[in-house]
Amino acid sequence: MDGATSSTRAFPLALARGQAFHAYASRGTVFHVQRGQVVVSLAPRRLAGGIWRDAIALNAGQVYVVETSGWLALTSDAGAQLALREGAGPTRRLAESRRSIVRQWQRILERFGR
Repeated sequence: MDGATSSTRAFPLALARGQAFHAYASRGTVFHVQRGQVVVSLAPRRLAGGIWRDAIALNAGQVYVVETSGWLALTSDAGAQLALREGAGPTRRLAESRRSIVRQWQRILERFGR
């Protein structure tokens, strides 16, 4: 990750050997493992009367995109370097989709001479 795109900025995150990082992540947030290995532990959920906790192992070069906003933990037994990129917020996505719809509607009207 080069550190910047048109809409979001990447933030570096270093985990020392045996360190854990607990955070609330919004849907669409991207964790890119640049070096080392990381385990992403998602918040516990209820399933059939019990508790279920997902854990996803990532190696260097792999990416995890947060599907549901919530708490998670990043842990590394050997240390790791990550880049964190927050996704575009829902307000921005909504505004972009409205602009897109308006542009499409204008093209349709132009095509039919109105």
